[in-house]
Amino acid sequence: MKIVILGGTGLLSSSITKMCVAEGKEVIHFNRGNKKPEYEVLTIQGNRYCKEDLEKILNYKPDVLIDMLCFSGKDAELAVNTFADKIEHYIYCSTSCVYTPRISQDWITEESETRPFTEYGQGKLQAEKVFLEAMDKKLFNVTIFRPGHIFGKDFLVNNLSFEGGYVLKRLLNNESVVLTEAGKRNFQACHADNVGLAFAKASGLKNTYGRIYNLSGEEEYTWNDIYLIEKELLNSKSQIIYKETNQIVAIDPVYFDFLKTYTRFDWKQSTKRLNSEIIGYVYNTDFKTGLLKFINDNDEKIHSCETEKYLYEKILNHK
Repeated sequence: MKIVILGGTGLLSSSITKMCVAEGKEVIHFNRGNKKPEYEVLTIQGNRYCKEDLEKILNYKPDVLIDMLCFSGKDAELAVNTFADKIEHYIYCSTSCVYTPRISQDWITEESETRPFTEYGQGKLQAEKVFLEAMDKKLFNVTIFRPGHIFGKDFLVNNLSFEGGYVLKRLLNNESVVLTEAGKRNFQACHADNVGLAFAKASGLKNTYGRIYNLSGEEEYTWNDIYLIEKELLNSKSQIIYKETNQIVAIDPVYFDFLKTYTRFDWKQSTKRLNSEIIGYVYNTDFKTGLLKFINDNDEKIHSCETEKYLYEKILNHK
């Protein structure tokens, strides 16, 4: 099986490449060629948003296209116009941000309401609709994944922002760390290797055609649970301090946009459909295992991280 990944060098793309190669699939990347891939694969250089460049892919006659670089309905329409009737299977990486943010203990299923708050989520949802319409017209077969928060390699978030490394540094130094919403909001973190395996197993799998799948961590954690696990792994004596969300957002609304639009809500994605329909998929890397690997792989980076020091001081001093 020949798979072309639109992208290929990011966190998710690298894990997808690793898992596909491990299964004996031929993998080709399509990107601008600005970043060296982690694995020895052929790279077609081109611009994802240029039809003439996308058409280069057809010379390699792929069985499956995995699109990691589509962010709008316009991007999706370009792909449909380029690949209609020319490929068997198109896998689109969407996002959990297409769902309506909510405070609820109910599970988010693939049928849950989709009324995204962010421009990012809105664009991804528009793209989903374009791809599903293409399948309805029998232009090619489509599978859509909606990943939640993904971590791994050198990327981890904290409750406030995308800089998980700084919180780990504070925990290592036994300094106070901050949580919002009393730490009670649900949050699932999925290691990138699980994502890679799901994409690899779904490639060319006919019963996934026309289906949408949640793809997330499978532990039912709150932010309190996550920080307590981090404290345990680091043998930390740090105190957890609780602050009001709006107080923190007011300090820097742009920097804390992730808190404002995502982590202040509950995120509990059900993966029952994924586990029952994608043959061979197993949730191999649980949160604790993945987090320990992240800590070991990023020891130097964590110790030197100063990204949020100034903001943290403002948060802790805010009355």
